Amino acid sequence: MTSRPTWEYGAPPLPVTTDTDGHQDQGEPERCRKCTQRFDDTDTRYTDSHRRHRTSPFCEACVDRCHDTEIADHWCMIDQWRTDSRT
Repeated sequence: MTSRPTWEYGAPPLPVTTDTDGHQDQGEPERCRKCTQRFDDTDTRYTDSHRRHRTSPFCEACVDRCHDTEIADHWCMIDQWRTDSRT
């Protein structure tokens, strides 16, 4: 049996408390929906950065792992968000 990275298991998204406009509550630090790391805008690394990826609810590191996968039928919460945001 081979071990797979945890981001490939398709874990359900974390519950996020939102206000009436759909934004995360300001009292709680914003976190990536996939890895739950806090966003760090001062992180300037090119790869594995924990800053927010554009306007998505995911960090750069999770988006990079999603884009770099070599699995043909890969589908994760980032792909789902991208599909939902285009409609």
